[in-house]
Amino acid sequence: GISANAQTAAFNGSDFETWSDFTNSITSFGIKSYATQGLTKGYNGTSSLNITGTPTGNDYVFTVKPTAASYPSSIGSITFWVKGTSGKSLSFNVYMANGTNYNVFNLKDFTTSATITPTIQTSGNVGNGSNDYIGVINTGGAWQKVTLDMSTITSVNVADNTKNFFALKVGKEVSYALDIDDVKVVSSTMGTIDVKEFDKKVKMNTLVSDNLTLIELPSKSTVNIYSV
Repeated sequence: GISANAQTAAFNGSDFETWSDFTNSITSFGIKSYATQGLTKGYNGTSSLNITGTPTGNDYVFTVKPTAASYPSSIGSITFWVKGTSGKSLSFNVYMANGTNYNVFNLKDFTTSATITPTIQTSGNVGNGSNDYIGVINTGGAWQKVTLDMSTITSVNVADNTKNFFALKVGKEVSYALDIDDVKVVSSTMGTIDVKEFDKKVKMNTLVSDNLTLIELPSKSTVNIYSV
């Protein structure tokens, strides 16, 4: 097999292709009216979550339940893609096993792909970090990857699909024009994929001398090639 850190959908509909899959994953709090399906606005011309508007409050744009078919036993990160501009930044909650307490990730200024660590709260409601929207977003018209570093977090609600799992928040009274796509959870451990399955997704030409040329890859692929 080929070793890789397994990536799976963070929740049903997390690629925003089938909008009803996404909306069925949302909790009873619903989704804000300025957040819609961005047909052809997603990564590689797919669909996105499009946020266009000026929120009047520090809104929860959406909160989802853990509706994916399966989750890794240990989550190393949550990743997604962002494109566009906004006058304030984004904040994310990842809920603990009880579905109520959460860890907070604040994106801050964002222009290029970045890894974000959780905020720390040591008093009061310990484990609930403080959401803030300080910073601006401008990806320069390109897709940039956000990685939420989950390596220090030991409690995540992936078992109770009636409770909260993940939420996205925005700041108030500034313009947002963003597309978000392909929210995934990444295992903290190496997994193995079958070579035959890999061959279905990657087409290669004949090996000539010491050069290997990849001529077709599935969208949103990462390939690491090592000398042996």
